Amino acid sequence: MAAYAASERGPYAGRPGKGRAARVSLGRVVLPSDGFEVSYMGYSYRRSAMSTLVRTTCAVVTGLLVLAASSPASAKPKWSDAHPRRAEVNDRLNHQNARIKEGVKSGKLTHEQAQQLHREDKAVRQEERQMAAQHHGHITKAEQHKLNRQENAVSGQIHEEKHP
Repeated sequence: MAAYAASERGPYAGRPGKGRAARVSLGRVVLPSDGFEVSYMGYSYRRSAMSTLVRTTCAVVTGLLVLAASSPASAKPKWSDAHPRRAEVNDRLNHQNARIKEGVKSGKLTHEQAQQLHREDKAVRQEERQMAAQHHGHITKAEQHKLNRQENAVSGQIHEEKHP
């Protein structure tokens, strides 16, 4: 016991614990395998390894839960294609795209005509996305009405070019 300072106090002062050599001095942390001891201002404090393991595990699990709760995967997508007005507009655009492809396949539309119709559909789709970006993922009734009018015009062009 000569290796330990006589000024150390507390329940574990001067004891290495379970036959292991552990030295505690002012402000020094000793980490034996069965826990750790901290000496501060002449007092020695000891925490068991199990207590340290439980605290560390709880801290890690809590951190992971907070991280999982704040992850973007659990957040609502910024642009919701599932909004009813957007879905209706996009369904019409998809249907028109299929009509154009069918017209090319049947020989009623030339590739040049199909490219022009696809460009017009693409412009409507791009405008729909810009409108949705302004309103946090949805479009207003007035915007839907405007897009429907544009789609009606393209639909009429598809019909006229397929059935001259």
